[in-house]
Amino acid sequence: MIVIGIDPALGGGYARVVADLGEQLTILDALTTYDLSRTEEQLDLLELHVSVYRPSMVIVEADAQQKALGNDDRMKAMAARYGFAIRPHMTRNQKMDAIFGVASMDQSFKAGEIRIPYGDAQTQDRMAPLLSQLRAWRPDVKTKMLTQDLVMALWFCWRYWMQIRKVHEEPPPIAWRPSWVHSDAAYRGVKVFA
Repeated sequence: MIVIGIDPALGGGYARVVADLGEQLTILDALTTYDLSRTEEQLDLLELHVSVYRPSMVIVEADAQQKALGNDDRMKAMAARYGFAIRPHMTRNQKMDAIFGVASMDQSFKAGEIRIPYGDAQTQDRMAPLLSQLRAWRPDVKTKMLTQDLVMALWFCWRYWMQIRKVHEEPPPIAWRPSWVHSDAAYRGVKVFA
């Protein structure tokens, strides 16, 4: 199942993470575009990803002003044209949730369940912003002080993946400080592929 997670922002970062949700969560693409001023620009960029990756679902943050994108009639028409479902993601106070918060993605990184492409220089360049944002993300830093657009878009995909996998019969251990924080060596356990 291919999904696209979107953390939309006009005037800020418009992040898209494309992931294949199978036994592992395999990141296929991660990209942020800055300083867009119109919803049409967001839709045009999304259509490029949709036409290439043919997702089953597009997960769009639906808090505050971001909900406009997921509710846009042109977005709904695109969904009908390309055959994907639109799923809203409501962040509201869930980012720090002990079981499904952003820091909890650490359990999947440690288990080698999240794969990040890293096989050649071009792919390394493409994934560098995501890796940089993962390394910089900290639960004890106010979100306004972080560049986290790609982390959030990945988290939307991960949360849905965890829900459809139903792997949490028992809650995972609380991860207050993710293993990817403050260490270039933190990715030793992350499976990468060529």
